[in-house]
Amino acid sequence: MYPFPETIRAFNEALRSGKSYLEVEEKEKFFRVEISKIEENLLLVQKKDISCEKKLEKIKKDIVSTLSHELRTPITVIKGNAEYLLHYSNAPDKEIVEEILEKTSRILEILSGLNKLISIEKNFREHNLKELILNSLKDLIEKAQKRGLKVEIE
Repeated sequence: MYPFPETIRAFNEALRSGKSYLEVEEKEKFFRVEISKIEENLLLVQKKDISCEKKLEKIKKDIVSTLSHELRTPITVIKGNAEYLLHYSNAPDKEIVEEILEKTSRILEILSGLNKLISIEKNFREHNLKELILNSLKDLIEKAQKRGLKVEIE
């Protein structure tokens, strides 16, 4: 089907854990291929067109990125002017200028957080938590059993 290393990984993972998926691009279209283990050597492969979701995701990223950039420029100017007033003027209400600086810094932090949020790839996979936990506890279980302790896991 798709002779790529990620395809082989996905099939091996489905054989091992029961379920897996991968995303592929074909002629400017995106597909999600879900692989489910039905029996020992029988897998069900489903191919779903996710092109619309991918386009929508890109539009969202572009909107947030553009908004962030467009807001960052005037806020940086406001912050610069407030810093100037705080350090080089005889303004009687320096507390107000300090508050402006504090709030503009906070807005810039929020914008940076938004940019980080949209740049994070959503690369989540389903995992069998029981298997993950058992592998994590394997050494502890063996040590407990060597000391004569009975370990029961439900």
